[in-house]
Amino acid sequence: MTPRLPAGLRALLRPVGAPVLRHVRLQAGARRLAGLLAEEGEFGGLFDAVFAEETFRPLQNRAEFVGLMERCAAVRPRRLLEIGTAAGGTAFLWTRVAEEDALVILVDREMDFSRRAAFRRFARGRQRVVCIAGESRAARTLAAVGAALAGAALDVLFIDGDHRYEGVTADLACYAPLVRPGGIIAFHDVVPDHRVRFGNQAGNDSGEVYRLWRELKERFPGRTEEFVDDPEQDGAGIGILTWPGGGL
Repeated sequence: MTPRLPAGLRALLRPVGAPVLRHVRLQAGARRLAGLLAEEGEFGGLFDAVFAEETFRPLQNRAEFVGLMERCAAVRPRRLLEIGTAAGGTAFLWTRVAEEDALVILVDREMDFSRRAAFRRFARGRQRVVCIAGESRAARTLAAVGAALAGAALDVLFIDGDHRYEGVTADLACYAPLVRPGGIIAFHDVVPDHRVRFGNQAGNDSGEVYRLWRELKERFPGRTEEFVDDPEQDGAGIGILTWPGGGL
């Protein structure tokens, strides 16, 4: 018979058990995903695979994000930055979009040790995945991103962090100057949710990204495009700006 631990020791270890189990689950899921590749342009299967991993499930519409992946793959990105990594499903997908020698930078407030370890497993070929914990607009975060880029410019910037109008506008102002001319800046949740459009309080809350997106479409005619699965949907939607270079 296996000896039973004293009650006091069990109580002491109980808080430690959950983080350890979470760490083990994250690493196991990351190992399963790490071996997955796709034929050129076949990203739907990869999205389905990561969506099936509940631990990493992306908060994205399949058709919209697969469209974004195809669009970004066309520019053969070697330096990519995601603001707002959340569970990490999109982090995995970015490593499959980027070139085999790419730098993939992930910024999130909740980037703890377990997530860092899991996300780094997604790297393929000679890729390097850099995980940065902190507020996207904090001086330390901006410095860490700059150090990772080492003077090089971004090919793709995906902004999916602070969804307040002031927050997403500030993220754009901070990071757009790091994007090369002709590079891609993409935004999630450019479609107003039903609360905004119809006063339905029970629906999704996609924030105020749509306000900034409307301004950008007016300011950069001919340089924006959208992936929207259904014009009547409750939020979501991805907007793409082909960046002319410079700052705001």
